[in-house]
Amino acid sequence: ARALRAVVEAISGVAGRDIRGRVHAGTSAYLEVMTSDRRWARIALVESVGVSAEAESHRRGAIDRFVVLMETEANRLAGEGLIEQRDWHLTAVALAGALNGLINTWTANDDWSTMVPRIAEEATRIIVLALAG
Repeated sequence: ARALRAVVEAISGVAGRDIRGRVHAGTSAYLEVMTSDRRWARIALVESVGVSAEAESHRRGAIDRFVVLMETEANRLAGEGLIEQRDWHLTAVALAGALNGLINTWTANDDWSTMVPRIAEEATRIIVLALAG
């Protein structure tokens, strides 16, 4: 919930037509929250997987909220004629998985402190490419 609030707040401060700027602000805000405590990120994204039906439901719900946010943003951009008008749901699902994969890489890397800016740049690149087609 903290990460989602941070992303919404970050993108609200960037012009609606600045796709790269909004994506970078959003991914940076997400990473800032998710990497604020390495243990917390590991618990949230790795160790909570499959613990119980309740934990899995909560984890899936959190991911689904990010999917909805990305899908909504893509639909907004498409409505403004900035990107292709199409069903963006599967793209949003794939991007959520990619972001989780990048965070998992961060939690497992001994040189983690230098990775956050690189991950933000890579996540931005992946999302912008997915949107631009």
